[in-house]
Amino acid sequence: MDSKKHIKQWQTPEGVVKEFRSNIGVVVNPLDIVAFEESFEQIQKELFEEFEVERQKKIYKSAGIGSLFPMQENKINAFHVAFTRKILNLDDLKIAYCFTRINSKFLEDNKVTIFGNYGYATKKVDVKSFINILDGYYNALCGWKVMKKTGIYNSAMS
Repeated sequence: MDSKKHIKQWQTPEGVVKEFRSNIGVVVNPLDIVAFEESFEQIQKELFEEFEVERQKKIYKSAGIGSLFPMQENKINAFHVAFTRKILNLDDLKIAYCFTRINSKFLEDNKVTIFGNYGYATKKVDVKSFINILDGYYNALCGWKVMKKTGIYNSAMS
């Protein structure tokens, strides 16, 4: 599981800066965890050799891959594309993509209501703040949602 906050800004002809924010996540659920771990290890080994980068840890998040190629956006993108192609070619793999975006036009006072629980009060926050709150654990939310939707509870992510 991994996730990332997506932010896009643009300027209207009137000079007003607008912004779109969302969270995007991916859940990779191998049906055979042992075979997947072996394949994943082989893919990592091949990519690090191909890109001539020293592998210093077992698992890299996307930000970690970015740090391997400072100021080399083309190499970062090429690494991600190569990794994605290799992973998507594996057999017996289920992949789910999740995203959360909120159109504030449909909210009361342009605010999201966060219901209090366990001693916390209910409060309203703007969409930007809500997306930022989700950011830290969005990958876990995606995994939970996929489990609930698919009914796959004895999987690698549960």
